[in-house]
Amino acid sequence: MKIIIAASLLLFPGALLPASAGTITSFALYRGYPADEGIWATHNYAPIGVTSAGASDNAFLTVSGGIASGTYLWFFGYEDYWTGTAHPATSVTIFVGYDDSTTKSATFDIGSWTAPSSWTRTAGDASLFLGGAGITGVDRVGTGLTGNSVDDIVLQFSDTGDFGSAVPEPATLGLAGAALAMALFLNIAGRRSGSRKAKRG
Repeated sequence: MKIIIAASLLLFPGALLPASAGTITSFALYRGYPADEGIWATHNYAPIGVTSAGASDNAFLTVSGGIASGTYLWFFGYEDYWTGTAHPATSVTIFVGYDDSTTKSATFDIGSWTAPSSWTRTAGDASLFLGGAGITGVDRVGTGLTGNSVDDIVLQFSDTGDFGSAVPEPATLGLAGAALAMALFLNIAGRRSGSRKAKRG
């Protein structure tokens, strides 16, 4: 077993572990991009309140100071842009800025924001995931990072892996499978070699 694990990590060091994307310094979300059907950004007039994943009352993070890649909750004010009929966009585009001045983006079809879900990515970076957090009845964001007596829209974001499913993507499974097959081959070959030496002795 030790040989199998060691060989797998040697052949495909990133196949079994999610890669870290870096340090995040900004988030932005556009509804109906490039048309203006609602724009939110961290530390803006229409802000995205960002917290670590888990409880809905976790403290807001200062994204501009740098936060690690990972999974986070996003809180949105201007809720009528999601629930009203005046803004009919059916997709959102997100932009994630990093401390090395790179940016990742992806577009998603809007799914449920009241149920835990991973929305369908239709374009963009395959490392980005967005979906409903399944959190309702909280009011933490309005025109700033304070409540406005209207329940927030709460989404879940990740740039390190899909929070909607524990099943690896097919490409990851393929790499892991190839590594395991090669490791098994090396393990068997090693046993045969050892057996031959024993017979000669």
